[in-house]
Amino acid sequence: MEIVPNKYRLRCELGLCKNLAEHTVKFSRAGIRSRIHLCGACLRELHEASGRYLAQTADKAAEKAAEPEGGPVAPAGKTGRPERRADRTGGRRAEAERG
Repeated sequence: MEIVPNKYRLRCELGLCKNLAEHTVKFSRAGIRSRIHLCGACLRELHEASGRYLAQTADKAAEKAAEPEGGPVAPAGKTGRPERRADRTGGRRAEAERG
């Protein structure tokens, strides 16, 4: 992907923006009609929004990496859910062994 100056008199394609496009985003391995034309203000706004989004996902990934294996540890008895059986047979195996 690359951003190049726009050579033509086109409108910005983001939302309801009616400014003239100053930049064109070209995608690799795509046809000539797969381009997005943006004005300078929309390009800056897109840049800021993508930076915030990527920072949030990086923070979530760092938190996940810091958690112990198996996910976050809940306090005993405070989950509100019944304990899961280790054999995952719904207790049928234990009932069969008892009698």
